[in-house]
Amino acid sequence: MYDPTKGIYRVLVHTDREPTDYVAGSFLWFDAVSGVLKLTSLRHSEKIGNTITAWLVSLHMAIVWGLPYKILVCLMGFVITMLSVTGVYI
Repeated sequence: MYDPTKGIYRVLVHTDREPTDYVAGSFLWFDAVSGVLKLTSLRHSEKIGNTITAWLVSLHMAIVWGLPYKILVCLMGFVITMLSVTGVYI
């Protein structure tokens, strides 16, 4: 986003290391004339509780690391079910 009154560009950056869209990403401010980096705002590091919550939700819902992690979570669900059934049987 360009702000002509201040002469800066603001860029919202998302990386592949952010767990979900719940974490808003980081802002970078650049001078419009020289392109020099003026300011950074790392939103995900300002409130560590939000980052931890986002990661826990992402891990619980298996929305990170693609298909291999989803398969692992599914298999672990079957293992827990099998342990419960065999525990009742014994």
